[in-house]
Amino acid sequence: MLEDIAPAIKSSQKVKLRSVSNQTNHANLPFETTLTFLPFINYLRQQTSGKEDTRSRFYNYMIERFESEPVLLTAIKNPELLDEHRDLLELLGTSLFPVVSEADKNIFALTVPYHFTVFNDSPSFRNLFVKDDQFLLPDNAPVDFLTRAQCALLYDHVMEKFYGIKLNSTTDIVYPVTDRATGMKRYYKLRYDRRFIDLKVNGELPDLQNCAVCMNTFRILDQEKHLKSMPPSLFSAEGFGIWIAEDVTTHESLEAMKKVLLRQETCDPRV
Repeated sequence: MLEDIAPAIKSSQKVKLRSVSNQTNHANLPFETTLTFLPFINYLRQQTSGKEDTRSRFYNYMIERFESEPVLLTAIKNPELLDEHRDLLELLGTSLFPVVSEADKNIFALTVPYHFTVFNDSPSFRNLFVKDDQFLLPDNAPVDFLTRAQCALLYDHVMEKFYGIKLNSTTDIVYPVTDRATGMKRYYKLRYDRRFIDLKVNGELPDLQNCAVCMNTFRILDQEKHLKSMPPSLFSAEGFGIWIAEDVTTHESLEAMKKVLLRQETCDPRV
């Protein structure tokens, strides 16, 4: 049954890596990342262990398909390999976001671990966040936008995996996007799913007392100090991540109105 359905899943969209424009002043964190689908397959193996239900059978089918293409389970250094296996990647996207859900609400893109480099994005994601084959940054994004975003994502994973600490900060990004059809500004919250990323440490982990992590609030207080005491180059990541976008225009608009009202009350001459 699955063998009959899967070949029918075809994509006319070329699979390619889309990064932030290299003409900007934004720089990525200096740490090693490897694109591979091996952590995804290992995750599926864990989910199917000792199970015989329908979902497990589908996961086993996915495992068989990827194992039949071993080049995808090693470090993918040639981007052309992605397009050569676009049908399998289309099946992957369908398995992550079921075909029965509303297509325009499946706003997602697979990414190189902890980088703003996407591939195999959904049409809705591409329409919002990609232009001229480049990943768009938010309007008027500060020069250190990429560094701050990558720091939040990387060190949230580092703290949880190697120190057993969940940082008390969000890694979500609120993205203002101008609708190309209406010209109206909308807001999307980008959430990063890292369950298919395997993070490794290349050396000795530093003592947290020498880092800029407050053990009372579980926050990184000084990013520059933290980068020096726990440099990104100490870690390497392999696998792929997923950006998932959610329309939060209504919420952000209400929050903006609240701030305006609060300012008006503060400046009220009758007070």
